[in-house]
Amino acid sequence: MALTGWVEPDQVVWRGIRWARRGNLLVKYGEIAYGTLLIYTVPAGRTFYLVGSVLSSAKINYGNGQAWIRNASDACWFRLGDMMYISGAVFATGVFTPAAPLEVPEGYDFVVRSSDPDLTLSLSFFGWEE
Repeated sequence: MALTGWVEPDQVVWRGIRWARRGNLLVKYGEIAYGTLLIYTVPAGRTFYLVGSVLSSAKINYGNGQAWIRNASDACWFRLGDMMYISGAVFATGVFTPAAPLEVPEGYDFVVRSSDPDLTLSLSFFGWEE
């Protein structure tokens, strides 16, 4: 029986490991052309379980950027991805999918930063909160 109390009809056939959520499903997105953008803060008394994130560049002609989770002291707690411009380079989307959901404590923030107006970054992430 899954943690949610729901049983799949073909449970005997299922192979592998799958995460089960018990809380509220969340999908968040933010985009910044220059500066730092706070996308989401985990509310007090809650824990966010990060299942995956995607960092991508909509426009990149110069600059660098990062996406991270910062703690209550505004220090980097976990880096989700980096983008750096190098002349003539082609950039791929940065995808983060942990083997098990990453537990993000209350008060922690999801942040994306672009160092230049010629760099537009977007961060999307999903998981659940309980």
